[in-house]
Amino acid sequence: MWLLLALLFWQGPSKEAEPVKEEANKGDKRVELNLLGKTDTAAGESRRNENVQFNLVDNNALKELNIRLGTTATIVQEFRPERNYFGAEFGNAPSAVIHVTPATRRATHGNVYWSHLNSILTARSFFQVGDVQPARENDYGLSVGSRWIQIDASQQKLRGQVNGNVLVPMPEERTALAADPATRGIVQRFLDAFPRILPNRTDINPRALNTNAPQIINNDNLSARVDSPERRWGRLAALYGFTSQQVEAFQLVAGQNPNTDTKNHRARLTWVRGWGSTVAEATVGFDRIGSLLVPEERAVGPMVSVAGLTTLGPLASIPIDRALNMFRYGAQVRRQQGDHNWTIGMATLRRQLNGRETDAHRGVLSFGNDFGRDAITNFRLGFPTQYIVSLGDIHRGFRNWDIQLYAGDTWRVRPGLQLSYGLRFQPVTTPNEVNGRNDIPYPCDCNNFAPQFGLAWQPRQAKFGTFRASYGLHYGEIFPVTFQQVRFSP
Repeated sequence: MWLLLALLFWQGPSKEAEPVKEEANKGDKRVELNLLGKTDTAAGESRRNENVQFNLVDNNALKELNIRLGTTATIVQEFRPERNYFGAEFGNAPSAVIHVTPATRRATHGNVYWSHLNSILTARSFFQVGDVQPARENDYGLSVGSRWIQIDASQQKLRGQVNGNVLVPMPEERTALAADPATRGIVQRFLDAFPRILPNRTDINPRALNTNAPQIINNDNLSARVDSPERRWGRLAALYGFTSQQVEAFQLVAGQNPNTDTKNHRARLTWVRGWGSTVAEATVGFDRIGSLLVPEERAVGPMVSVAGLTTLGPLASIPIDRALNMFRYGAQVRRQQGDHNWTIGMATLRRQLNGRETDAHRGVLSFGNDFGRDAITNFRLGFPTQYIVSLGDIHRGFRNWDIQLYAGDTWRVRPGLQLSYGLRFQPVTTPNEVNGRNDIPYPCDCNNFAPQFGLAWQPRQAKFGTFRASYGLHYGEIFPVTFQQVRFSP
């Protein structure tokens, strides 16, 4: 639960206190730039050396972005009843409205673009070992539209180098010592996963190696939108968007990071009808996010942790094969009546999270300072301290509902004074696992009433701006990535 109190500020001169139109999905765009490997130079971002791997699942992308650039508080000038502002103080954008606003395109238009960047034409942004490593970016696409249809498509190809530090065996530690031939072969395969290059930062650690590794990122985007003409029964607006990203991750050590394949589908169909000062909207929508994280082909198999050396990965939780389906339904009525602008509506979301996921299905081998020997000697001898493995059926299917009912009004009391007030009801239902393999340990949270209030006032004699204040009580959601953790419980 989040509480925003006393949002007070002045804005530039205006004739009256008008409702403020917020920039839709600003935070979503900020994350999108990060997800697609792009940069927002106006916000201070620059080309990055991706020497910290983060996976495009859960909220990792936003978390990584907030750590790297910091959060940017969203200044809320007016709470709208159809939106949820939970987490705005951490840079989260207000929740997007499900309905598609009919377009007003009037002429046929189109454009084609292509941009290229490479390591010859631009200086390297970060330190690299040796000469400048080859890197290039190609970004191209097209856009074409007419009065009733719009199509956009683009591709982005990034080929670059990542620089980072790893801990590798010293020259005298690169031979297996196990007596058993089979064990010796396994240990030697593990040792060969480390770079053949010898440590070059012995001033930091006798085993420290600074090295480079290539990384490949491919992004594909396609969107299409169709708007029907105005009819007696109203208008229809339909859109579909597809985003795909494949990442061949950098491997400073063989198999260090998983390769990822992320696909996102978004579809909406909105009906809009007006009767004088009343406008009704109804929408059905579907979102699907597919995430596949798999070990790189040179990965040794299990996760191997050796005290004093970089872990041979990827993490034990890999592979992850997950599909999140979200079925959305919403309806809203807006009415202008005198000095009042009423809004009432509802929205429901049905979630389906299906996938295979575990915490250690590939197994984890740990080598420590035990048995009277140091960890690296135990590693070379093939004497692990610990072995962890998960067994059993790891497929799960979770389902739950999100519901919101809302009503509000913006009341122009008199010239220069405007009040807004509303109420949201957001029950959070208990998820269930379709095969009965897990029970979610919390009941329905069905008392989430969220009032909100705001005012905008411009004194008659004031010529320097408008005074605004607002109060809102907002509730967050319990994300599937949170409640699905119950799958790891014995």
